[in-house]
Amino acid sequence: MKRLMTLFLIALLMFAAVGCQPNSGSSKNKSEASSETAASETTGVPSSSAEAATMIYATPDEFSFDDDESAEERLQRLIYEPLRTPKAEIKADTVLQYPELPTGCESVALTIALRSLGFKLEKTDIAENYLIHDEDVMYGYAGDPFEEDGAGVFPPGLTDTANNYLADQGSDYVALNTMGTDFEDLYKIISAGYPVVLWTTMYFTPPLIEDYGYFYGEDVYYWYHSEHCVTLTGYDTETGMVTISDPLTGIVKCKAKDIEDIYNKTGKLSMAIIKGSPQQNWQADDYDYEIMG
Repeated sequence: MKRLMTLFLIALLMFAAVGCQPNSGSSKNKSEASSETAASETTGVPSSSAEAATMIYATPDEFSFDDDESAEERLQRLIYEPLRTPKAEIKADTVLQYPELPTGCESVALTIALRSLGFKLEKTDIAENYLIHDEDVMYGYAGDPFEEDGAGVFPPGLTDTANNYLADQGSDYVALNTMGTDFEDLYKIISAGYPVVLWTTMYFTPPLIEDYGYFYGEDVYYWYHSEHCVTLTGYDTETGMVTISDPLTGIVKCKAKDIEDIYNKTGKLSMAIIKGSPQQNWQADDYDYEIMG
């Protein structure tokens, strides 16, 4: 369902249609996508020196939190406090899913998020060693991300996957399911230096909602054609743009309203990685935390 359906040139035209443009120095063509070096080692940078001079690069250590504050408490405080700064960006790598993971955008988006926090992992580490599999996409990946006919996974399953990895590292970061969070509230997470994994569509085209869905709690979340996953790494409320590290095309800047529209139509699907209490004896679903906007 998520296979690459168009040439790179057509993809760029689609970007233009929804207000997305490759960030300076970060666009890749299809041949570059097959190179591991090009896919994993290019770091996104601002598109101009003027932007570099005014952009605030956020890191988790820049803001004061209580030492004993849990990740859940920290996230609640971020969401309900005013936005800290009108614009911020997290430095993130470009990691492209092709050729190894043609339907593994979720694993790659998570990899981008983890690498932005300083974790050292290769493109396929999550998919090979930590990804939870399940026929119900709410709780695990349906199919095989290494194959063209793989399907995908929604936030609860990827949150558990992330926590499997973080627990294995003995990390004091926690992945939290933020499904239902209003789009602009995600900026508050970014402003504190924490990346957000965001569900959207391939090339940010309008979603085509399928007629079957998956229960989660009392709600039903519908599968949609061209389901895709990216990492939200920056925002600028003054220009109305957001920065995204896209496993298909690299780092792009998009009109926030266009991305928000897709986000709302597809069910407000997202997850975040927050520093908090150490994860000892972690079990799946322990941190299955949900915020409703």
